[in-house]
Amino acid sequence: MSQQTSFHRIDRSVSTLSFFNTPKQFQMSTKRNRIAAKECRERKKAYVSNLEKKATQMEKENTMLRKKVLELKEKLEYAESKASEKDQLNLTVQELKARIEIMRRGSNIE
Repeated sequence: MSQQTSFHRIDRSVSTLSFFNTPKQFQMSTKRNRIAAKECRERKKAYVSNLEKKATQMEKENTMLRKKVLELKEKLEYAESKASEKDQLNLTVQELKARIEIMRRGSNIE
């Protein structure tokens, strides 16, 4: 099996070398490929780093927004409870006014 693998490698390198006119062209192409691969890795690293920064920033913003939502929910609950108290007070005031009116009418009759 190792003979087949080494033969395959030799065959590949022979076909690659035959593609270029000179070994110098092959070396230049290999060098350009190495440089291009390195630049590609650097771009990818920068891209991933940028994504990680954005993710961190979005997580912080999400946390802040969740806190704001909780604050607003608490304010809403407080406002609703105050509105309910106000409604109850208005009913009590109406009942008291009705009683006063009844008492006035009762004192006028007598």
